[in-house]
Amino acid sequence: SINSSSKLLISCLVMFLICSKVLILQILITSNFCCHKKNHTMELIYPLATNGKLFPWAKIRLPPDVVPLHYDLVLQPNLTTLKFEGSVKIVVNILHVTQKIVLHSSGLNITKATISSAQGHQAKPVEFLEYPLHDQIALMAPEVLLAGQNYTVNMEYSSNLSDTYYGFYKISYKDETSKWFAATQFEPLAARSAFPCFDEPAFKATFLIKIKRDEKLSTLSNMPKKATTPVTNGIVEDEFFVSLKMSTYLVAFVVADLKNISRETNGTLVSVYAIQQHLNQVGYALDTAVRLLEFYQKYFLMKYPLEKLGKFRTFF
Repeated sequence: SINSSSKLLISCLVMFLICSKVLILQILITSNFCCHKKNHTMELIYPLATNGKLFPWAKIRLPPDVVPLHYDLVLQPNLTTLKFEGSVKIVVNILHVTQKIVLHSSGLNITKATISSAQGHQAKPVEFLEYPLHDQIALMAPEVLLAGQNYTVNMEYSSNLSDTYYGFYKISYKDETSKWFAATQFEPLAARSAFPCFDEPAFKATFLIKIKRDEKLSTLSNMPKKATTPVTNGIVEDEFFVSLKMSTYLVAFVVADLKNISRETNGTLVSVYAIQQHLNQVGYALDTAVRLLEFYQKYFLMKYPLEKLGKFRTFF
């Protein structure tokens, strides 16, 4: 009948319209997804550095092409301006042929970067790129870095002492007058705010640390002090022995007007440091540290491997 034919025609038309809308919607979704995926991939592969150039690495974790072997770190904190200057030499080993060295830096004003080969060739300037989103910098070598070879990266930089208790930070206290001291707390990810480095636990290396300071202050670091030499009027440089192989978050140093009490146990000098006005309050900390060290050496049947163990006590 005519009525049945009309209903069939209308039903077919409705089905056609529905199928058309579904097909168009699917095409649009697929098109948008592909474009987004393409753009996302491009962004991951080629993020932009701060200067607008393409940054050569996109992952949060550092590339496995380069590993650090040793750091020579020189720092000069100024407890008047509350800023610090530094330089670092990093001996790296190339595992895979590359032309880039990607490492961490956070909030550092890097003013100079060079690279030289282990054969003692003259240091050459490198192009320097920053990608703050991942706290990464890339040093673009002027020539290919060969696998199996060692190279030395040199950088000079400056920054402000941190306002938080994280990184290389400052703390004020009152003696006869208001004073400042500087200390570090690098765990888990703050070594990069004190010096450019491969700031992941797997990238272990040895460290030689030198700190320039006012001659009225004192310094502490992971290792015993090796020497103190004059630099300019009123400024001296403390050099510490080369550390054991360790991760960057274990690096530590303090610059302050400190006093200490000490006690030796099993060939290890245990010390607790504090400012003069609180030195009479650290006796318990020293007794506890000595007892715990002796306990753990007996428990694990293992001697503490370093010549000293230091504790720095802050009071607020």
